[in-house]
Amino acid sequence: MKPIPDEALRRLIEDDFSIDEKVQHIETLRLHIQTDTSGRQPYDKLFDLSTAYVHYWEGEYDEAERLAEPLKRDEFLLKSCGFMFDEIKSRGTMFP
Repeated sequence: MKPIPDEALRRLIEDDFSIDEKVQHIETLRLHIQTDTSGRQPYDKLFDLSTAYVHYWEGEYDEAERLAEPLKRDEFLLKSCGFMFDEIKSRGTMFP
């Protein structure tokens, strides 16, 4: 296993990535972790919710809500990540 370069660690610690870079990192993870051993793709919706959350965290509340809306029908996400939907719905007022 290769060590994480110092510059990458600094950027992670300082959250020094643009929204586009964060979304691209999520997409890269999606490509590498897309299927489980049965050939299913159980993580797609979780990656979609992660992308919505990036937009929420960056203050792009309309985009976050637009991306999260179709995911609200997923029972697993509602049970395991319901707090993320609540935060997105709060439009930044949940944790002032």
